[in-house]
Amino acid sequence: MTTTPLTSVPWRPLLVVTGISVGVTTLIAALTASKGWTVHSPAWGVLAIVAMWAPALARDRYNRREEHEMRIHPALIAAILFGCLEGGVMAQSGHSQGQPGHMDHRFDDPERYAKSFDDPARDSWQMPARVIDALKLPEDASVADIGAGTGYFSVRVAQAVPRGTVFAVDVEPKMLEYIRKRAAGAGLRNVVTVSGDSVGPRLPKRVDVALVVDTYHHIPDRPAYFRGLTKVLTSSGRVAIIDFRKDSPEGPPPEFRFEAAQIIEEMTRAGYHLEVAHQFLPRQHFLVFRPDGR
Repeated sequence: MTTTPLTSVPWRPLLVVTGISVGVTTLIAALTASKGWTVHSPAWGVLAIVAMWAPALARDRYNRREEHEMRIHPALIAAILFGCLEGGVMAQSGHSQGQPGHMDHRFDDPERYAKSFDDPARDSWQMPARVIDALKLPEDASVADIGAGTGYFSVRVAQAVPRGTVFAVDVEPKMLEYIRKRAAGAGLRNVVTVSGDSVGPRLPKRVDVALVVDTYHHIPDRPAYFRGLTKVLTSSGRVAIIDFRKDSPEGPPPEFRFEAAQIIEEMTRAGYHLEVAHQFLPRQHFLVFRPDGR
């Protein structure tokens, strides 16, 4: 078995390959930062490709002409560029291996979550009646409760808009079934359940208000999601976002909580402007937005 001495390794081609990798990776990192995307570390893909090709390159010896040894196989360059660009595409999707931009969590056991979501003690800090009063909903308003969960807000809003409609939106089929039974038990016929997804709420008609309570941090690509939401808001439609503060004793892990400035910045990128920031909730932000130009 023979070994290749270090002096036989074609260092200059390897340096060229590395230079290309670093250059493209830096370009992608700068682009993702300027766009506010979450970087997916495309360098990992680059390093893997270089590591895969290094043994083959090392077997080449310095017994060729200089111009020949400096040639880089086109397939290698294409593979490196593809690895870098793949990282850039993943960055656009808003996902990150190191620190996700959203909290991915299943809520497929309504009975279990109802113990906390509908705990009477929640009313003292969630203040549902005051929240609904602050929204100033007419009796015939159409409201989307996005991320409705067990229907904590859905049934209360439905009572406040007896001639209107509440669309209880959730991604969990069991939660939607729970809400249907809850609304029926309360004699509410103006609650309509809607199966949404991470891309949009899939509402069947336009609404006057989209209420997003403790759900903002679960949405993967928030600017894209709320940009799409403008299409299902009425001409005077609003979006009300309620989510946990950094210092709240309740809520998701700290890395999935936001400062008000971050929510405002993301909603601005989605095409909204802040209309009012209510300060009365002790544990949560309460921000109301309108689409630009409305």
